[in-house]
Amino acid sequence: MHFSKTRYVTFCQQLLVTACVLATAVAAAGVVNLDIVAPTPDAGSMEPAVTVGDAYVNTAPVTPKVRQVAFHGVDRSRPKKEQPTRDGLRLAVVSPAEKATGLATVGVTWNQADQLSEAQLQVDVRTRKNGRWSTWTALEYHDDHGPDPSEAEGRRERAGTEPSVVGHVQSVQVRAWTASGREPRDIKLAVIDPGEGRLKHEAPAIDTATLDQPATQPIAQPSAQPSAQPSAQPSAQPSGSAAPASGDLALSAMAVSPKPRIFSRAQWGANEKLREQSAPSYGTIKTGFVHHTVNANNYSRDDVPKLLRSIYAYHVEARGWRDIGYNFLVDRFGRIWEGRWGGVNKAVVGAHTLGYNEVGFAMSAIGNFEEVQPRQAVLDAYAELFAWKLSKYDIRADASKLWVKDRYLQAINGHRDVGQTACPGRYLYAQIPKIRQMAAKIQRGTTSTPKPTPKPTPKPTPTPRPPTVPPVGRPITPQSASALPARSDVLGSKWPDLFVRDKATGRIFVVPTAGQFGFTRKVLTSGAWASYDAIVAPGDLNGDGKGDLFVRNRRTHVAMVLPGNGSGRFRLPIRRSAAYAGYTWLTAAGDFNKDGNADLVARDARKRLVLLAGTGKATFRSPVVIAATWNYHRPYGVGDFDRDGRPDLVANSQAGTLRLFPGRRTSLGTPRVLPVSMTGVDAVLGGDFTADKLPDLVLRHGDTGTIEVLPGTGTGSVSHALGPFRSLRDWHAVSGGQLIGNARADAIGVVGDKLAIITGNGRTNVSAPVTSNLTRPTTGRLMNVGDWNGDGHADLATRAHGGNGIWLWRGNGAGRFKSQVLLGTGFAKFRRIAPVGDVTTDGHPDLVGKEPGGMMTIFPGNGRTGLKPRFRAPTRLRAFNQIGAALWNATRAPASLLVSADGSYVPYAGADAAAALAKTADTSYDWVVGAGDVDGNRVPDLLARERSTGYLWLVPGTRSGTGLGARRFVAAGFAKYDLGG
Repeated sequence: MHFSKTRYVTFCQQLLVTACVLATAVAAAGVVNLDIVAPTPDAGSMEPAVTVGDAYVNTAPVTPKVRQVAFHGVDRSRPKKEQPTRDGLRLAVVSPAEKATGLATVGVTWNQADQLSEAQLQVDVRTRKNGRWSTWTALEYHDDHGPDPSEAEGRRERAGTEPSVVGHVQSVQVRAWTASGREPRDIKLAVIDPGEGRLKHEAPAIDTATLDQPATQPIAQPSAQPSAQPSAQPSAQPSGSAAPASGDLALSAMAVSPKPRIFSRAQWGANEKLREQSAPSYGTIKTGFVHHTVNANNYSRDDVPKLLRSIYAYHVEARGWRDIGYNFLVDRFGRIWEGRWGGVNKAVVGAHTLGYNEVGFAMSAIGNFEEVQPRQAVLDAYAELFAWKLSKYDIRADASKLWVKDRYLQAINGHRDVGQTACPGRYLYAQIPKIRQMAAKIQRGTTSTPKPTPKPTPKPTPTPRPPTVPPVGRPITPQSASALPARSDVLGSKWPDLFVRDKATGRIFVVPTAGQFGFTRKVLTSGAWASYDAIVAPGDLNGDGKGDLFVRNRRTHVAMVLPGNGSGRFRLPIRRSAAYAGYTWLTAAGDFNKDGNADLVARDARKRLVLLAGTGKATFRSPVVIAATWNYHRPYGVGDFDRDGRPDLVANSQAGTLRLFPGRRTSLGTPRVLPVSMTGVDAVLGGDFTADKLPDLVLRHGDTGTIEVLPGTGTGSVSHALGPFRSLRDWHAVSGGQLIGNARADAIGVVGDKLAIITGNGRTNVSAPVTSNLTRPTTGRLMNVGDWNGDGHADLATRAHGGNGIWLWRGNGAGRFKSQVLLGTGFAKFRRIAPVGDVTTDGHPDLVGKEPGGMMTIFPGNGRTGLKPRFRAPTRLRAFNQIGAALWNATRAPASLLVSADGSYVPYAGADAAAALAKTADTSYDWVVGAGDVDGNRVPDLLARERSTGYLWLVPGTRSGTGLGARRFVAAGFAKYDLGG
């Protein structure tokens, strides 16, 4: 079919009118958001062709109006079976209708103490327009969108949904569905009007080509308090001060890619007084993330500043973040907008990808790309920004195996690659391989080819000589500890590893740490649990193969069985009986009489210990006396503790000693004293908590609320205690059992009116040492330097006592090493050398040495097998092997450093750091190794060996960065090693 020009114009006009009529009809129907739901390319409405290089922007700051309204749960007076349910969730709360103005955005927040997974919560919203309510539509919720817990904003944030634009409507209403049927604590509805403001047509204010500084120029340090006022001239730099230099040492060997142009915060009307006024946090860049905002898809170009202000206001005012969460945002027209304040060319720590905010940056596409395809302009913007940002850190956009904190990632990732989330939507996520290819092509197009130089006449290779240390140190931004790479993983797991040397043979071993044993909360169930005076988990009582509970009512003394479902939940009670009213100290005894059924033991009214043998049908046989006189405290079943094939009991004696009573089918054997202090202990739990197939003891100290785990040896005794842990601090009616259905025992107890169940986390403090191929009897120092040469495997550096040279041994990821390479010389005057991770933020690990006068010198790694020119460290520097927010301070005396006998050290960690470490033990440590995050809480820790015992201890760092936590036992048997690092 062919149209004349006149007929073609008429056809287009008619098509436009039809589209407008349809849009009006949709709006009248009360559609909740502005989304186009067809999974087709986002062609947009009938707008003129987009010019990426300009926009209508705000001429002055605009303050959004944010109204937060608390609301409460639904009426539960109706029978439970009549309460609405959906997808296994129960309706928990419905808000009143709330007025909405402007281009409204809504979100729901609650107290972050209620940590709900995406499977445990669903939130809906509906809107009213022209007197008609729309249908309910889901509000997106992702529990790993936000700041890291180590950041101040992470500690004060409120949990919440994603903000959703509902458009120009009269009122809004939300409802929430939860697994428990109870609303999250302090739940609030946030309704945001972004305001209008005056607009004018402008080009992007930030030309990133003017921001990069040459490597030879010193970089300004940040001022302590940046100005709170917005800059008159929009800039990528923070107002009132030069941004810190994170990422701008310009040590990259890669040419920086063509620079994108970016619309500034001032251009979308950001009121800088809303955000936190302290200096921003800076990390480093190891990778980049693609996000989407889950907002409207058919917004106009002029709507974009309003959308940005709404997201900004929701993140700051409702969620409690310091600023908008994303580093950059891109609209559907391909225009890039500055997100979090602090400098677009800096490594500003955002609040976008939980766990990776300090090692990555993120750009979020404005729209819901679970429903529509992204435009080509959006893909182009991602390619241009990521090519530029990654090239500044010498990262190829198509790199596919980068070690980032605790795993291998690609240079460009979707949020779902590191979290259980749908972000950035299936259609945008599917385009990430294309974005990588486009960005890599941009990078390759900017790589310059060096001019050939005449081949020099070969000369003998001189001995490397260290360059002169510059008189003034190059400024380096103090970094957050979690921003630094996990340098000490030698064997390919995510946990740090330790190098040790056998003092008898000189052989080098690798000791893997494995995350540190602890407890994980699994189930918290509401109910009348406080009304029971006995809650016992004997095992399977009804023969269905799942752990059950035996409970007794405190007031009526009626006992009953609650059948378990294998996941910590229970069905309605069965087998009610008053026959157990006269018993005290009811406790689980395992299959005590070896008939295949779970049993109980109890003390009767005559103070005899009796066996209540289970039948497998949720009932018990007549009592059998197994101890005619019981002169001990409450007995606890601990399984087959002496490995003779029969379950055993333990009990505290009147003298305060814990005794083991071997089981003898219908009696007890001769008790023996266990090497356990019972001072302050008010409960004992038994079972295999450490998953080594041997029963353990768990002691709860009632005065402090702490617990310690004594691993069983299989010979009727225990080894050194693990802990302390605070997992049972507020519990009562504590006992042990197996209810969740894994190989580990569970701890159960009552917290308030809820039943709590926790289990061991399945981790072991250390695994068996791995023998390397190195024997180095003359080495005086072992240093785990991380992946020094960039091949993906951690490497070892060694140094003779007071030696002038340091040697590099390249690892293969399995505990084996290639032949040594001279890393550098000129170290004779540096008594102490420490591997500190990547403090120069160029992507390569570094070393730091302490000069005789106390000053620190940085030895930057070159990413291969050598060093770049050294330079003096600033007085403020963050290193990987330090505690919390500790800083080096060159004015402090050497005693302020935590020093090991082998010449290693951990930098100064506050005025009382050395004293704090000393207080953790009665004797001194002869090793102090900054191994990184050993216990998995994203805060660096110490591993220290006790000189007198050879015990290895974990001395944890604290999130506050001040002081050290209480030490925890890691392992025995380290006395045979004479070096550790």
